[in-house]
Order: sequence, then structure tokens, then C-alpha cells
Amino acid sequence: MTLSQRVKVIPQITGDDLYKVRRHGTSLGVNLMLQTCTCQIWQLTGMPCIHAIAAIAHKVDKPENYVHQWLTMEALNATYDHYIRPVNSQEYWEITKHSKPEPPKLKRPIGRPKKHRRKDAISEDMPGSGTRKVKRRYEVICLKCGEAGHYEKTCKGPPKPGYVKKKKQEQPQPPAVRPPPIVRPPPHPSVRPSPPLFIARPSTVGTSSIRPPTLPFCPPRSSQPPQAGPSSPRFIHTPGFTQWRST
Repeated sequence: MTLSQRVKVIPQITGDDLYKVRRHGTSLGVNLMLQTCTCQIWQLTGMPCIHAIAAIAHKVDKPENYVHQWLTMEALNATYDHYIRPVNSQEYWEITKHSKPEPPKLKRPIGRPKKHRRKDAISEDMPGSGTRKVKRRYEVICLKCGEAGHYEKTCKGPPKPGYVKKKKQEQPQPPAVRPPPIVRPPPHPSVRPSPPLFIARPSTVGTSSIRPPTLPFCPPRSSQPPQAGPSSPRFIHTPGFTQWRST
């Protein structure tokens, strides 16, 4: 049993190194001279595909003879034929009189630094993301010198003819409005009621050893009424009141 029969591939010669290969009801063309096949696998990998192997077996030849030169053992040995010389450590380096190389000076770019990561081209066109957002780009032109790439505020070049620096217009501030004063009602006058006048009367209940309360002595009335001043107190006689004297 041949190789073409085992893989169920039927080659048919149509010319010099030209074959028509049928497999599963599909026909493809193979050119052994140019080492090409209609399935494009031979051209991409450099190794004969299943259709080319069937044509090579029909020609009674080996597939190794149709492999690309880069995949042969001769090319692999030629790649590692050269050797890398060893490099000494830094303390054995030769010191020269030339200046030492220095890293470039860091210059802060114009504008605010970026915070977001740089997106890949694949992540921008993900399926199901809807419409693609197109980033608008515009070129910044300086109003002072007319060159592109910077603003008027950061410009260090000479001004162009006819350039007039714009003055910042001060916006009028609204007048300060004071809040109306808070009117509080006057406090109500506190009226304290006068204490009630209590009059002591003699008690008829009890023994004679209990002394009645001592009352102030009132002089007898005179024929002439006393002249009371505006600030002198006046005595008002109470009818039915019996005056007691201390013994």
C-alpha cells in the first residue's frame, strides 16, 4: 500500500512535475518544480503539504529533497558555525582619555502628563464594543511667533510683526449685599407681685404662759395731725384691732 492510498489522496499527473491531487472530493494543483500548492501550506511553512507528498510519492522520490534550504541541517550548522569571543569584566577594560558617555537630558514635554495607558490597536476594535471612537487631532499654532508645536505662554522666540499681547479683561464684581438687620421684639417687663400683708391676732386658745407677739408701740393721737413729708411713712388705723403692750 502506497503513501497516497493510506491518506486517501489520489494524485494524477497532468504534465512535467504538474499534478492534480484529489482528496475528499476536492481537487488541487501541485507544481513540484516551483514547489507550490493551491492550499498555500507548502509556500508558508517551507515543507511539503499532504498534497505535495502524494505527488512526490507518485514520482517515487523523497519528501526531504523538497524541503526549503533554511530547514536543512546544513543551514543549521552554518548558523552556529561562528563562535562568540569571551568578554572580560569591567575591571580589565582599557581606560581611555575620551569623555564618558552620559545619558540624554530629560526634558519635560509640553502639556499635562498622560495618566492613561497606551491602548493597543487590537483593544480599540474589540467586537461588541459598538461604534469606534475616533480621536480628533489638531495642530497647535503659537499666536506670538506663528510656529506650530507650542503655545503663546511658553513661546521663547521673537514675536512676529504686528503682534499685540492681549490683556486680560477683569470681570466686574457684583456689589456686596449686606443682609437686613434682625429686629428683635422688646423684652416684656417682669412685674413681681407684692407680698401679702399678714396681721397677727391674739390667740384665745392655750395657757396664759404663752406670750402674744410684740407689736410696735404707737403714740397716742394728738389734736393736730402730724405733717407727713413726701417720704415719711403713715400709720393707718385698723378698726377692731386691740393694741397689746409688753408687761
